[in-house]
Amino acid sequence: MKPIHHPAHKRPSSGFTLTEVIIALGLFIFAITALMGVIPYGMNQVQTASNESRSLAVLEAMRDDIKLGLKLQSNQTLIYEIGLPNGSNNVTIDQRISETGARATASQAALFRVQGSLTRPAAASADPIHLNLRATWPANAPIGKETGSVDLVAAFKP
Repeated sequence: MKPIHHPAHKRPSSGFTLTEVIIALGLFIFAITALMGVIPYGMNQVQTASNESRSLAVLEAMRDDIKLGLKLQSNQTLIYEIGLPNGSNNVTIDQRISETGARATASQAALFRVQGSLTRPAAASADPIHLNLRATWPANAPIGKETGSVDLVAAFKP
């Protein structure tokens, strides 16, 4: 009978060595650390894009409200209650807008602050009526310390 021979040095390797596991773990930790550094930046970009989109929608709604008010020849707009110029005077706009896009009351928290002007040319002039609006956020930030802003400029036929 032949003896069973088990050579220890010819055994096939199965699995990873301790060095390979440590290197793989180090690379994994490096990748996770890099991702954790990028996530706050990405979240900030998402918030900025959201604020820009929402504030632009508010500015467009204000523009349409002003356009309708001018067409109806009323003293103020229907939704935002912005005074409209009569004759050749100018109107200054300064409103706080809530998260829903409506005018914020004193008890509501405002998300945006909308400032601007509506300029009507002299009665004999064929120049258009100019609208300049700027939405800034947060609404309670001092001027010059806002996080972001969006501008809208429009002109209407008199």
